[in-house]
Amino acid sequence: MTTPEAVGEALQSGSLRHLIGLDSEPDAGLLEALSVTVSHRFGIELTDFSDACGDTAALTAVIAGLPWRSAATITNRTGACVIQALRSRAVFHDAMDMLFRLAPRPDHPLNSRFLHNVLSRVPMARRDALLTPWLHETHKTNGAVDRLITWAQLKDIDAVGWQTCQLWVTALLWCTGCSDRRVRDSAALAAARLLTRHPDQASYVLNTFLAVDDEWVAERACYASYAALLRGGSGSDWANVALLDGRRHVFECR
Repeated sequence: MTTPEAVGEALQSGSLRHLIGLDSEPDAGLLEALSVTVSHRFGIELTDFSDACGDTAALTAVIAGLPWRSAATITNRTGACVIQALRSRAVFHDAMDMLFRLAPRPDHPLNSRFLHNVLSRVPMARRDALLTPWLHETHKTNGAVDRLITWAQLKDIDAVGWQTCQLWVTALLWCTGCSDRRVRDSAALAAARLLTRHPDQASYVLNTFLAVDDEWVAERACYASYAALLRGGSGSDWANVALLDGRRHVFECR
């Protein structure tokens, strides 16, 4: 199949429809592989074939296939698919887990910067109603958030570069707005440990999170940054924090 049209026809009534089992119980693995293939070969998303695959099946496959795709195949259309998945009850859990899984990857278009843009644009009440239950339900299930916290707390992080640190800490701090203290406190401690490796990133963290409409998150961004600066911050690191626009006394006001 050399064109998107040929793929569409095969999914509607041809060999692919039979192979994947679209008329009975679709093979999730084959749909995931197809989502990766069409993105690489044609620059499109499997959701373009939702009429044949079904909305939920197509979205689920796109989300599952994201780690196997090159950064060049991640487009604005892909980002729109992720947003659509986050709005779907059936796919929300998978989509949120995937965003945290991709969060620390410096060159990935769907890393923590994408996650931060998504979450910071949602009003706190709406965000808490979605994110907090998910964080609570997935705690200690070996999901993406568990791994981010555990690795930051217990593993050797000497080789973690500044970009990965910045992205990793961003993802962790979004977990500190959770009402479940097991998640909130462990994420804050993990973020602080990471920042001690790169205290020069404290100014970025504070500049990013003091603008967030959640006091818990902003407070823990201050805690993690202050701990990192006390542990190993240079004079220039402290100066960069002091020069944050409009927040010269950032550690006095929290």
